[in-house]
Amino acid sequence: MRAILSEAQQHDLPLMLHAVGDRTVEVLLNQMEATGGENAWARRRLRIEHSDGVMSDLIPRAKKLGVIVAENPTHFVGDLSMRRLGKERAAMWQPFKSLADAGIRIVIASDGGPGDSEDNPFLNIRLATTDPANPKAGNHARAGRHCLYANCRLFGVL
Repeated sequence: MRAILSEAQQHDLPLMLHAVGDRTVEVLLNQMEATGGENAWARRRLRIEHSDGVMSDLIPRAKKLGVIVAENPTHFVGDLSMRRLGKERAAMWQPFKSLADAGIRIVIASDGGPGDSEDNPFLNIRLATTDPANPKAGNHARAGRHCLYANCRLFGVL
């Protein structure tokens, strides 16, 4: 990972890395700090794809390093993720609101191909604004914790 980061710096390249899980994100942030830290990375806007698991202890470091977090809410649909993580950890796994409150740029992506049901942007917005552990509770189930508020405006439809 350090070699990839160093090469991107050497050639002044934008960088997008896939990192899933709090340990993987922590290793990435450690390597970013070891290869120049805030001075080297804040202006580059490195994007972390599939960044599930940017836990609360990592958010200040991610902010300082200027990363962009690209989340895929559909990764968290179904019982498998809940069984793997457990209800308590699952409630913090995609901390949309906490990231936004910290001033971290968030990209909500589908990770699907053309024609996939995951491609529906409204599905991903709904998932980013709903508690995955309690989807029937509505958009404000985790208000003040990790859900984004759904304040959307339709500008035009062609």
